[in-house]
Amino acid sequence: MKYLALSILCSVAVANLLKFFSRDKSHSSMYMFLGNYFIASLAGLLFTLNSDFHFHSTDLIIPAVSGFFFLMGFVYYLKNISVNGLSISVSTFRMSLVIPVAGSMLIFKEYLYLINYVGILLIFSAFVMLGRERKKYNVFLLAILFLIAGFADFFPKLYTRFSNHNPNSFYLALNFLFAFIFNLIFISFSKIKTSFKSFMNGLIIGIPNFFNAFFLMKSFDTIAGTLAYPVLSASTVILTMAADFFIWKKRFSKTEYILYSVIIVGMVLAVASF
Repeated sequence: MKYLALSILCSVAVANLLKFFSRDKSHSSMYMFLGNYFIASLAGLLFTLNSDFHFHSTDLIIPAVSGFFFLMGFVYYLKNISVNGLSISVSTFRMSLVIPVAGSMLIFKEYLYLINYVGILLIFSAFVMLGRERKKYNVFLLAILFLIAGFADFFPKLYTRFSNHNPNSFYLALNFLFAFIFNLIFISFSKIKTSFKSFMNGLIIGIPNFFNAFFLMKSFDTIAGTLAYPVLSASTVILTMAADFFIWKKRFSKTEYILYSVIIVGMVLAVASF
């Protein structure tokens, strides 16, 4: 569980760094993403050079597709944080766990105990209710984030099974490299004004972003995806809610407090018997 715990902490750090940097009205999201993917791909390369790996052309397929989804996930994640707020954006981002959990069950036949599924159901139900708690949310943006984030989260799991026994860092190096390339192409065609400050901010975000994915993939060695995804999601939401309250001074309704309590109960049930 230690790798999953580290992934959770990194995920919370990324969410709050995005919130912090997005407050600057002059910042450029795309240049921030560019710096993020640059340092993350470099970190993946450094880890890969210290391990044995064998390049196969098939290794390019999953990282290329996931790189695009990672970029789009960040774009809509930040947009939702700006439009809908931090807590509901993180909740939606994590509610997408239903996609990788279903994939882990259907493709890899990873099943849990009944009590664990009850916990996962509670978590998912609470996420859905959180999305309905306030009427000012942009539902269309949340739906796009849900789909993109769900599929993006599942690609690392796919790679761990079809990686030709290459290290996880090799996948991450290629994944973030493709995301960097797609990001650069987007900037080139959009003719976005250069922002060195935003690029530097991205370098800061890229470190916890890399380790978020790195530790999650390490956790798959000992934890089924059907368990890892909901625990990661629920824990990230609870810790982000705490950051929203203590750091960003946000106040929640009674219903939201109840739903966050349900998430905690669901998380306890999800890890029961493990």
